Amino acid sequence: MQPFRYTRPIQVQDALEIVAGEEDAAFIAGGTALVNQLRSGERRTTHLVDITDLPLVGLEVTRQGVRLSALERGTAGDERVRAGYPVVAEALLAGASPQIRNMATPGGNLLQGLRTPFYREAVLEGQREQVSTGETSDSGYRYGPIFSTGTGVYGSDLGVSLAALDAVVVAEGAGGERRLPVTEFYREPSPDKPRETFLEHGELITAIEIPASPAAARSTYLKVRERASYAYLVVSVAAALELEGDTVRSSRLALGGVAAVPWRAEAAERTLAGQRLSRDVIEAAAQAAVSGARPSPQNAYKVELVRRAVIRALETLGGRA
Repeated sequence: MQPFRYTRPIQVQDALEIVAGEEDAAFIAGGTALVNQLRSGERRTTHLVDITDLPLVGLEVTRQGVRLSALERGTAGDERVRAGYPVVAEALLAGASPQIRNMATPGGNLLQGLRTPFYREAVLEGQREQVSTGETSDSGYRYGPIFSTGTGVYGSDLGVSLAALDAVVVAEGAGGERRLPVTEFYREPSPDKPRETFLEHGELITAIEIPASPAAARSTYLKVRERASYAYLVVSVAAALELEGDTVRSSRLALGGVAAVPWRAEAAERTLAGQRLSRDVIEAAAQAAVSGARPSPQNAYKVELVRRAVIRALETLGGRA
């Protein structure tokens, strides 16, 4: 691990000024992802700014929705979230063991980066950029994306659930506060823009806001992984339905593990709109969810895996009182 300076400010403005003033400075909170990246050489920094003591803890639940502070660690166990936003609680519980959840933070969760062995094993910045943009001889990686180029896939369980609920990331920087919808927060890396989000250097996630909705209250998160213990997702589905009787008034579907960003399955949502939630409609929505997929021979199995996961998630929601 390379040498670096370490600072632990107690005011948000102080933290922002330090990082904004140094090109290679970085924020650190729980460090469950960043420390591993630093150890492997994937990330480099000259100055770590620990934000643990900043006043960014708290969970506010109102009739309008949830405001989750960036350092709040108690969300998964909060009964108000479990009742009104089960997809979020389920995603957090599926994402990591209690020990890791006790250290990790919501803000850091959204910034953990793409997932592929090549990406994680890349040591030099040039290698990191190369694998994240797909310029590699092994572009047929079996865990790779089916809706975007490259080998990197988005792997945050929390982020997928937030994409389904139209959540907003609140960030603060030198230019003041910005609000970015989760579905517009990420961008696919490219050779000229290797950064994976639209955050500027020195901007800090301070909160996540989730709007209340009938669909949020009837929601679920289904994660498919290779083993039952806490492994990264192969594919996942975050689904939310607003039903009137057995007719779909509105729906939200987001997929994980299929692209370099959380993938909103808008075609499936359109298929469900106004329809009775029958087996035929569910299967049609599942087929629509994978329309436009461009798998490689090595990861073509993901198309059927996503389709079946969508069916199971929708059937689960249809059976909930």
